[in-house]
Amino acid sequence: MLKAPEGGRGDDLSLIDGVGPKYAEAPNKAGIFHMWQIAAMTKQNIVALEATGNFGGHIASGEWVAQAQELINGRPPRAKIDRAAAEASA
Repeated sequence: MLKAPEGGRGDDLSLIDGVGPKYAEAPNKAGIFHMWQIAAMTKQNIVALEATGNFGGHIASGEWVAQAQELINGRPPRAKIDRAAAEASA
């Protein structure tokens, strides 16, 4: 975990589906400021972070690691893709 974001500014973690207003600050409080940090998390890291009580099981169930990897690779946020698909089918 980091004490502060690299380069003085963290990534917009709210691009991960499931990181809404309730969880937007929790990763930062735990020293997570960047997508690469989430993408690099192991199962042990997730269990330890979930045990802090700040995440309510949402890291694993929300596939935060996979979503962070997708975002790093240039894919659009899942929430935007899901919304676009729902609007197209309506």
